[in-house]
Amino acid sequence: MEVGANAIGLSALLVSTSKQMPLIVQELDRRGLKFPILIGGAAINRRFGRRILFVDDHIYEPGVFIAKTRSRASRRWTR
Repeated sequence: MEVGANAIGLSALLVSTSKQMPLIVQELDRRGLKFPILIGGAAINRRFGRRILFVDDHIYEPGVFIAKTRSRASRRWTR
């Protein structure tokens, strides 16, 4: 927000760090902030991405997207 970001990227090398990702999605939703979130890292898979997309009883509307590498993330965001 301070730098005019239009998305948020999160990476988790370990399962312990991936546990913070759903908390971030929930907090953004709670604050009414509408940033798409791009997640990646060794501990991340499609199932995990789908699970953190849901907040309480609804989907986090801006979306949660998965990219396995930084270069794939860059390509996805520039489309």
